[in-house]
Amino acid sequence: MALQEKLIDSLGSFATKFNSYRYIMAIKSSFITLMPVIIVGAYEEVNFFRYCQELVCFF
Repeated sequence: MALQEKLIDSLGSFATKFNSYRYIMAIKSSFITLMPVIIVGAYEEVNFFRYCQELVCFF
């Protein structure tokens, strides 16, 4: 077995064990659910500061 295959097997078993914890699954599902909100919020924040610089707002 090559080193790459051993690494893939060991990481795969670790990921399977780690993914079976229900608290980890709850955190993962909440991140998946909130990802569009996070992306839109980050985009709007960048646009807000760009708009503020055009108006010479000082925060």
